[in-house]
Amino acid sequence: MKVFKIRNKNDVGKRLDILLCLKLRKFSRASIQNNIKKGSVYVNKKQIYKCSYKTKLGDEINFKEYLSAPNRYQLIPKKMEIEVIYQDKNILVVNKTNGLVVHPAKTNRNNTLINGLIYKYKKLTKLGENRKYGLIHRIDKDTSGLVMVALNDKTLWFYSRLFEKREVDKYYLVIVKGDFRTVAGKRNKLLVSNFIGRNPKNRKKFMVIGKDKDKGRLASTYFYFIDNIRNSKLGDISLIIAKPITGRTHQIRVHLTFLGFPIIGDKVYSKTNYKRMLLHAYKIRIRGQDNKIMSFVTRVPKAFSEVFNMNKIIQEVYNITR
Repeated sequence: MKVFKIRNKNDVGKRLDILLCLKLRKFSRASIQNNIKKGSVYVNKKQIYKCSYKTKLGDEINFKEYLSAPNRYQLIPKKMEIEVIYQDKNILVVNKTNGLVVHPAKTNRNNTLINGLIYKYKKLTKLGENRKYGLIHRIDKDTSGLVMVALNDKTLWFYSRLFEKREVDKYYLVIVKGDFRTVAGKRNKLLVSNFIGRNPKNRKKFMVIGKDKDKGRLASTYFYFIDNIRNSKLGDISLIIAKPITGRTHQIRVHLTFLGFPIIGDKVYSKTNYKRMLLHAYKIRIRGQDNKIMSFVTRVPKAFSEVFNMNKIIQEVYNITR
């Protein structure tokens, strides 16, 4: 077990997990929090289990890296078609297809985006701790669109922190059931902010739990109305843009279900059958390591263009996401 020793010389009142993130850049905040909760962090020789512990000047912190299992299981590289939107020496930005799982798990270790990436970029197998393989963030299996991947540890740490600190603008194209103008108002804009937690009757689903922060996590999303039509097969539907401020699991899907506008094709939260879920991570705007703003945009998926005439409304989409 590797032990990292830190003396707090500058930061007063900073959360223990945040301080460790700043000092131990090879670890993600989630990994550090996991280590704290498992009792592998000591402050002044006292075992600390609270991530929110407020550090004091002169604190001596021992961080013992907790390993409950081998750090990495053997992944099999798999040749697959992956659309690369952008690449430089530090990052990859890819357009993930819907139906493709981003990250391997016990039930699916060989047919994920990561398997495809390590086939082409072998150095990802040595990147980041806790099987992260350079992955900066992720999107749901049935969501298509942009995913950012780091090509070195420094870049992984830099962009992961921006996502954790909510310093990233993310825009999703969404087609929902119903006329979204009824809730968007005259400004065609709506902010939804509440707490999300697991559904006690179905652990695979999440739900809005009101203002009870003890049972969930704060989730905030901006929604922008773009267009509404009457489709011969789907009925009354609306094209909207979702801009999540926080990054909770299923956040956009849960918020739209809560509002009464489920996403077309969402097999978990909607009863409207379609060939795919019409949720697409369309654009990311983020500060680069050189402090310049970078923007990444995908093409509009065919499934969206088959329903809405995107040529007529793409300028409006651009105006909202610029």
